[in-house]
Amino acid sequence: MSLKNLRAAGRKVGKKLSHHIATSLKNYKIPELAERYPDWVKTGMRASARHTPRACSFLLGMAEGAGQSFKDIFCLWYEELWFADTADKTKLKDTGCTDIIVRDGSRTIIGHTNDEGKGVGSELVKIIASGFPDVYMIFTRGCPSIGLNGAGIVISGNQVDAKDTRPGVPRMLLYVEALWSRSIRVAEEILLCEQRASSFNNIIANAEGDVVSLEASAKHSAKMFHDGAASAHTNHFIFLPEMEARKGASLDGSRDRLERAFKEIDTAGARVSVKDVVLMLATHGKGGLCRHGDNASHTVFFGCVPAY
Repeated sequence: MSLKNLRAAGRKVGKKLSHHIATSLKNYKIPELAERYPDWVKTGMRASARHTPRACSFLLGMAEGAGQSFKDIFCLWYEELWFADTADKTKLKDTGCTDIIVRDGSRTIIGHTNDEGKGVGSELVKIIASGFPDVYMIFTRGCPSIGLNGAGIVISGNQVDAKDTRPGVPRMLLYVEALWSRSIRVAEEILLCEQRASSFNNIIANAEGDVVSLEASAKHSAKMFHDGAASAHTNHFIFLPEMEARKGASLDGSRDRLERAFKEIDTAGARVSVKDVVLMLATHGKGGLCRHGDNASHTVFFGCVPAY
């Protein structure tokens, strides 16, 4: 399997998303962040080249297609770097994503909603690279989100803020590297890279209906297997509460959304359809699962239905 094929695929995606990427680099002041935290960038790029070669090759192609430097687009995907300035976690806003996992007869449905305010673009992209499973992935602001591949692997998940976040492999790159996996086991190994900067809560599923909720920080991890019972996750630690770094309204909001998700699932009853999941995720405003702080924004969701 040639990494050149991933680089070529990345060029096509970078060209397609060039406007979103340029806008995000400017809005998040990525070049300035990189200048302020050179050790984070140096450590992250070195570790990523070693542990996420597929994601780095793809990202290099994206940089070429978008007409941006690799360093800048790498830092755009370095989500941990964005919050290096945010020592006070009480200042984090009550926004975030929600995952719902339910069964509809013989299917496992994984529904995910993205944060998206006005003027923020999300795109569903198909990535084809010879020698690798085809990948469908959502990109928001030029950054990767939920995806699935031709080998039947689905990866979703939510941002969690850990106390032990450090310079290392960005969780976005680990997520993209894992999207070319052919099994849950291999995806887990990638996501739990020993040099990770932090982690998401990752929901991993396969075509046989197996589902794992993997929650991790930079140094710790825990996972829950789903035996058919409905579940949900928002933006705080459930299995590793001692690693929680969020405080104040952001943490309270995440807990409220999780409680709301389970109430929505209970209300829907034993048989929950894809339509039901979409309606759950599309609720806005106070008490809603799609929290943007702006009720005029629209919901961007991705429903994965691996058959088994």
